[in-house]
Amino acid sequence: MTGLPLANYRDLFHALVVREIQARYRGSWLGLLWAILNPVLLMLVYYFVFSLVFQVRLPQLYDGREVPFAGFIFSGLIVYFLFAEIVTRSPTLIHDNTNYVKKVVFPIEMVPLVALAASAFNFVVSFAVLSLFLLVLGAGISPTVLLAPLVILPFLLFLAGLAWFISALSVYIKDVTYIAGFLATAMMFLSPVFYSLEAVPGNFYQIMMLNPLTHYIEAFRSCVLGGVVPGITPFLVIYIEGLVVCVFGYKFFQRVRPGFADVL
Repeated sequence: MTGLPLANYRDLFHALVVREIQARYRGSWLGLLWAILNPVLLMLVYYFVFSLVFQVRLPQLYDGREVPFAGFIFSGLIVYFLFAEIVTRSPTLIHDNTNYVKKVVFPIEMVPLVALAASAFNFVVSFAVLSLFLLVLGAGISPTVLLAPLVILPFLLFLAGLAWFISALSVYIKDVTYIAGFLATAMMFLSPVFYSLEAVPGNFYQIMMLNPLTHYIEAFRSCVLGGVVPGITPFLVIYIEGLVVCVFGYKFFQRVRPGFADVL
């Protein structure tokens, strides 16, 4: 196969994604409705705790634009959750699909993309819940929200590269599962999810900027909450990061995949 699996196996990819999403909620009474209920309930909990109980107020961000703290946290969390789900699921993707590995005609590199697409579905639902929350609270939605897909696109490329790399590496090194779990937990606190970059002490600011997740969270928040168009430099950074990680992850996956059948 000369190109990405998504380009040559669109129908198969679509069928696998639908099956993956349905499988997540199969057996539950409410089924796919949980995809909506989960972010709604989570958003309500954040609003109750941070806005009503603690009455937390953000410092002046985004040129003084009023931003609900619950919405601020939720916007960072849905980006983080997408990252964490891919990082923690990737180590088992190939092991869980051993039957596909031994099928020569099946594009095994599609498996990480299917997991990513299913996770992206949950992200889209959460994004819709966030937008509705902002409207209900009267915070409003800036036209810059239309730029959010331009931020998420390189983020998906970044995650695809991570998924390919981690899933392939874990076939040969079992410790990757534990490393991925620690990384996912650590990144929740080492990324500006619960706090703004302005709150980071100057000595640690540059270190925070070495974290790729920081760039995606900040760019996403700027578009959705701040009504601010990210500058050319932030856009270049997230696209370069996304493309580099995606290409590296894909090439690594293709390089080591011939040995999957022997190891598994």
